[in-house]
Amino acid sequence: MKRLPCGIALALLLGVALCRIPVSALADEGGPVSAQPVFVESVADGDTVRVRTKNGRTEMVRYLLVDSPEVHHPQRGEEELGGQARRLNQSLVGGRAVYLEYDVEQRDAYGRLLAYVWFQDKSGWILVNERMARSGLCLYLEVGKNRKRSDQIRRACDLARREARGIWGLVGQGKRRYSEEQAWSEAETLRGRWILLALDVKKVNRKGKGVRIWGQKGRIRIDTYPNVLGRLDLRRGDRLVLLGNLAGGSQGWRMRWVDPGQRWEGPSVP
Repeated sequence: MKRLPCGIALALLLGVALCRIPVSALADEGGPVSAQPVFVESVADGDTVRVRTKNGRTEMVRYLLVDSPEVHHPQRGEEELGGQARRLNQSLVGGRAVYLEYDVEQRDAYGRLLAYVWFQDKSGWILVNERMARSGLCLYLEVGKNRKRSDQIRRACDLARREARGIWGLVGQGKRRYSEEQAWSEAETLRGRWILLALDVKKVNRKGKGVRIWGQKGRIRIDTYPNVLGRLDLRRGDRLVLLGNLAGGSQGWRMRWVDPGQRWEGPSVP
């Protein structure tokens, strides 16, 4: 039997997949309002996949509103639970047809498509971004003005946090709690691991779109954004306790604060 060229076979596969779904279902059954069918060729990590479109074009797709631990980041390296997040994403979308729903901005600064990723099974429409958030294997992250499904993803992240799933379960019940001095002294060992960091604020520097926070010891810098801080007015001497992981080295250590939920309001930390 003569085989079809790869591009034609893929186009037929995506066409069949889309034709099986009534057009009205995209709006009426809790699925995407509008969607572009694509085929997932490979899974990079918990929030990024490589897809092939109906016309045969290959694209990288970054999931909107979620940020999973890194697997092979050039600066941050491999972060704890990164492999687990990638495996979950692989089990959800690897080698299958999915549907991309876009928000206000379709691409990020790296040229990747920004999307809510959907597929349909016997139970109905599944939003992959929400599944990843619900697993506790990612943080909430806003990119640009893309907030169409922010309430939905925030709820999933909040549930994961309350139920101590994934990342959140690593720091519960008195585990992995460090003062600024303790974290700095053990930074090489702690690199990439999820911890609770407690520091007393010394300085808050708001510059452009970013905000930098230093502790009294000056050992570790917190990098965050105005939309994460919201109405929180941090002042010198305030105690700040964050869930996060350390990155850096001889030039200094830092922690990213991208999700408002990273601010820990549980039991006291040394």
